[in-house]
Amino acid sequence: MTALAGRLTQRRRRYLGSAGNRQRGGPSHKELGAQVCSLPLSHLSAECFSPDSAMQLVYVRTFIQVDEEKPVLRRIRSASPSRRVDSVDEAIQADLRNLPQRVEEMLRILHQIPEVEQTGSSDTAPTANDTRPCVPNDGSRGHPYCCRRPCLFFAAAQCEAGARCDYCHLDHEPRPPSLNKKQRFILQEFSRAEILVILLPHLEAKAEQMGQAADTAPIISSFHRELQTLSVGVHWSTLSQRSHVLDKVLQKMKFGDVARLASSRFYGGSSLGI
Repeated sequence: MTALAGRLTQRRRRYLGSAGNRQRGGPSHKELGAQVCSLPLSHLSAECFSPDSAMQLVYVRTFIQVDEEKPVLRRIRSASPSRRVDSVDEAIQADLRNLPQRVEEMLRILHQIPEVEQTGSSDTAPTANDTRPCVPNDGSRGHPYCCRRPCLFFAAAQCEAGARCDYCHLDHEPRPPSLNKKQRFILQEFSRAEILVILLPHLEAKAEQMGQAADTAPIISSFHRELQTLSVGVHWSTLSQRSHVLDKVLQKMKFGDVARLASSRFYGGSSLGI
C-alpha cells in the first residue's frame, strides 16, 4: 500500500509540475513540432511510412495533415461521349453512297435536261422544241418567283435529301430579301384582316410582273374570300401610316414568300401548301 501511495504522489506532482509549466509559459508550437520531428522512427507506427499505406502524414506549418491524392474528374452522364473513328467512317461511307446522285443532279442543272422516264416510247421522248427547265426537286418548283429558299447543303454539295429536298437547288440571289425580327413583330401586331389588306396588293402586283396572273388567281382569290368573311373593320388612313415600314421590303420579296406570309399560321392564316 505504501508503494502504491508513493507512485500516486509522484504522478500528482508530475501533473502539477506540467500545469505550472503551462502557467509560466510552455513551449511554442514550433518547439513542439521540432520535438515531434526529433522523435526516433521507432516510436512511430510503421504503417505511416509503409509504401502500401492508404495515407501519408506530412508535417506542414506545425500541423500534421493527410497528403491525399487529387480526385479524378469523371465525365457527367449528360455529356455526350467523344467522337470515335467508326462514326467518322460511317459518315464518309454515307457521303460516298450519295455522291453519284448528287453528280447526276448537278449535271441536269447545268445542261437543263428535262426529267423524263426512260420507257422507250416516242410519246415520252423530249422534242427539240421542249425548252422547259428541269425541276431537280420539290423545293425548286416555281423558280424563281414561287420556289422555296435556296438549299444551303446543296450549295456545299452535301444535300442528302436529293429530289425530296424542300428547298430550292437552282441559282438565287446571294441573299433573298425577307422580313427581319422587328418587321415580323410589327406584322404580328396587325389583325388578320389588316394583314390581308397589306399583303394582297403586293401579291396582285407581283402576279402581273411575272405574267402569271391566271396561274396565281386561285391563290389570290382564296385570300379575297377570307377577307370578305372577316367582320373586323380596317381604317385605311391609320393602316397606311403603320405599314409603310413593311412596304419597302415586301416590294422586293418574291411572290411565293409573300403568299407564305399571308397563309402562315403565325399570322392567323391557314396553310395552303405553298
